[in-house]
Amino acid sequence: MKDLRKLLLYLIASVVLGALLAPLLFKCAHPLAARGFFPNITGQGFHRYFSRTVEIVAILLLWPLARSLKVRSLAELGLRWDTRWPQRLALGFFAAVALMAVMSLIIFAFGGIIFLPAEMQHPGELPKVIFTAACVGFIEECIFRGAFLGLLQRRMLPRPALIASSLFFAVLHFIKPLAGTVAPGDVTWLAGFALIPQIFSQWENPMMVAASFTTLLAVGCVLGWAMQRTRSLWLGIGLHAGWVFCVQGFGKFASFAPGKLPWIGADIRIGLAPLITVILTGVLCHASLAHERRDSRA
Repeated sequence: MKDLRKLLLYLIASVVLGALLAPLLFKCAHPLAARGFFPNITGQGFHRYFSRTVEIVAILLLWPLARSLKVRSLAELGLRWDTRWPQRLALGFFAAVALMAVMSLIIFAFGGIIFLPAEMQHPGELPKVIFTAACVGFIEECIFRGAFLGLLQRRMLPRPALIASSLFFAVLHFIKPLAGTVAPGDVTWLAGFALIPQIFSQWENPMMVAASFTTLLAVGCVLGWAMQRTRSLWLGIGLHAGWVFCVQGFGKFASFAPGKLPWIGADIRIGLAPLITVILTGVLCHASLAHERRDSRA
């Protein structure tokens, strides 16, 4: 219970400090964009600054959290240095992208994908998508698998810890502010705190939550399994980055036709098809690691 209280304090501190710093980041970004640095950043809503600032603060607070929990080494979190980290990273990324591509091709064959008009497609934004996918994959794996799953494993058996961390991962993805909550002209030094009551707004649509929750739970289980199986975060970072790349990159070129097929929704993360794809991606990674182990023994 003492560790759980510290984890709860860590979450509260991340949100409060993120709320304090998000307006500062917002106000600093726009003068930089006016001078030619990161020109596309001005198109981001304040809710994106809030979310990213909270993630950055959460990463920075991992060290004092580990110190307070008396974590002296990665081994105490069930982690070790992986000499095969480039292979793990590449395996995760390409497995995620390849299986999502196969899913998209099958759905397209059944008429479930609508390509945007050429003038509405944004191929030039792919480098930004890749950068975002890499950052999100690294940050969230450090937080959810490196910190939370690692800490849970100190007090729980591996399987219950995996399930608990996956549930936490899925639930937390529905605790974030929606776009347009604070207009750019209304961003004051207290604007971050105005967003805090809005971070639970997605729970007002229980059908949307239910449609996405199962897939996110499967994602959390696969990523947690990857951490426990390899005792490192690199396979999970690759998988996570690959899925984020597919979700964001897909929206630059096409959209799903809602109601066209019974096993997909209006979003690439919703429906039976993405759920099966996530599970098959985990199976593919499991087979690859098993093959690697057999080769190492030969």
